[in-house]
Order: sequence, then structure tokens, then C-alpha cells
Amino acid sequence: MTYDAATGDVTISAVDTPFAAFEMTSLSESFVGTTENDYTVGLFDIAIPFKLFRLEPSATNKIDLPGFMPTGWTATELAHDIRHSGAMLGGGQLKLAIEVI
Repeated sequence: MTYDAATGDVTISAVDTPFAAFEMTSLSESFVGTTENDYTVGLFDIAIPFKLFRLEPSATNKIDLPGFMPTGWTATELAHDIRHSGAMLGGGQLKLAIEVI
């Protein structure tokens, strides 16, 4: 996960294997972009201030979420607030690394 502290943009990127499902939750309901933007693309997707869920039946390597989070957060703040889960194409658990730019 790449977070731009200046803009609040978030990008979820797969390193080796595409992912088929992705879920991220915020303990502090900090997905502020969900009140102004529709980050859903499919029937089962959810985008609300405390939860993002994306089902990608054909799998994807990247999800772009412009303006998704508040600006100015540190990696430590993100690590304490964000929880995630997901499934890789062909099976396997999704691992998430946080990068702040």
C-alpha cells in the first residue's frame, strides 16, 4: 500500500501475484474519500468510512484510490489504524506493506 501524505491518495499494488479480493478497515473511520467518491466497481464492493472491500473476479495488480485518506499521516499512524485481508489469485493470503510518500 502506498499512501501519499500530501494528497491522501492510496494505491494498493500486488508485487508478484494479482489479487482477487481485498478488504481494508479503519479503526478510526478514516476513509474520508468515501463520502465524496465512489470507489466501487462491482456489485459486491463496499466503500464506506470504515471499510473498503473489492472483489476482483478476474484479478488485478492495482487499485487506485485518489483522496481516500486524510493527509499528513505517518506510517506508524497508518499501521495502528489499518487492518487488511485479501486473497491472491490461485490462493494464498495477501500481505500488505505500508509506504508513505
